[in-house]
Amino acid sequence: MLIVEAGGRAIQGEGRESPLVTTTIRDRIVPEAGSDPVTHSEPRVPLDPPDASSEGIAPHRVPGWDDPVMASEFTVVTRTRHPAARLFDVSLSIDAHIGSMARSGEWAVAGVTSGRIGLGQTVTWRARHFGVWFTMTSRIVELEQSRRFVDEQVSGPFRSFHHEHVFDEGDEGTVMTDRITLASPILGRLVERTILVPYLRRLIEQRNRHLVDSLDA
Repeated sequence: MLIVEAGGRAIQGEGRESPLVTTTIRDRIVPEAGSDPVTHSEPRVPLDPPDASSEGIAPHRVPGWDDPVMASEFTVVTRTRHPAARLFDVSLSIDAHIGSMARSGEWAVAGVTSGRIGLGQTVTWRARHFGVWFTMTSRIVELEQSRRFVDEQVSGPFRSFHHEHVFDEGDEGTVMTDRITLASPILGRLVERTILVPYLRRLIEQRNRHLVDSLDA
């Protein structure tokens, strides 16, 4: 059984793993300010932690832009019985990611195109979303073995895209947390929050279900 909590509502679905896999989703708007409008390829300083006094509003930086912009951030938390080390490894697998995105026809066309991607390496993805083909190159900019890694867009359809993966292992299994912060270059705030963010959220859920199922097999 899979339970998804979204906006205070619980949505149940089938999952092959036992015990429970729980995915918790939270949306928030964070103001961001950036640097010069250039394409960065080097690792950057991680996002600042939220200020507890700001009621969910936290300052971040959108790499590559001078003007203050509003970025959307959402978190997906998956609880599973699998060890953190195995989840970490499969999360870095290009082949596992391709398998999880079969519906969108996504595949790796450049950079690391199979096997496990590592720190400083890039992969270029080609996929169809909303009936349009997109190409996006991402780089692994931070990596702590079996604990955490971060990928960021180098070039592609987003104004900025930052994806932090965190793996916390305990007595009852592992909590896998995906934190995504993004800004769209053309979509308005309403469209970004009501269409783009929910769509990406579902893709992350779909990916995580596939990763867990692959470890169950």
